[in-house]
Amino acid sequence: MHTRRSLESASISAQAAEWLVRLAGEEPRGLHAQYVSWLRQSPLHVAEALRVGGLFAALRRTRLERLELDELDSSNIIELPLRR
Repeated sequence: MHTRRSLESASISAQAAEWLVRLAGEEPRGLHAQYVSWLRQSPLHVAEALRVGGLFAALRRTRLERLELDELDSSNIIELPLRR
């Protein structure tokens, strides 16, 4: 059963994620003042924006690391036998 607090928290998470997407878009101009206004509404907004931003950064690093691995020259990779 969802409590009012958990639903509110989910809504704030969704709003923070939406702001991240909007600000990363092609037309972030004019959004800055609106974003700052949203952040000022509650310390929960600030905390969630930081959390979502951190998740985004971690995902981006992971994606970049994977891309770097994909670009490695496979000629220097030795396949090891499976242990049983």
